[in-house]
Amino acid sequence: MGWGVNHHIEGTSREPPKIPTFPSNHQLTYDEEDCLEEVEKCWDDYNKCEATVKAQIFMMILDSLLIEIQKLKTAKEIWEAVLVKYQAKSFTVKMIYGIT
Repeated sequence: MGWGVNHHIEGTSREPPKIPTFPSNHQLTYDEEDCLEEVEKCWDDYNKCEATVKAQIFMMILDSLLIEIQKLKTAKEIWEAVLVKYQAKSFTVKMIYGIT
């Protein structure tokens, strides 16, 4: 799962195919049922990895920043918001202390 973390942070992870839908009165064939289970498992794995990355980021930041960014949808959006916040802070510290 480690390599998947980078893909979620970079925004290069691909969402699985859409879950197929069938009419409510449709009797699924074995092939359709197998396909449905496989796609649902792909979505479960994708969402699990996305949630894990978000949780890891949330554990490493201050609560004040967490309040600002927890509404963002993807791990990539969250990571980019953290970078913007801390890079801006780093720039401010450099300006205050005259660090180049």
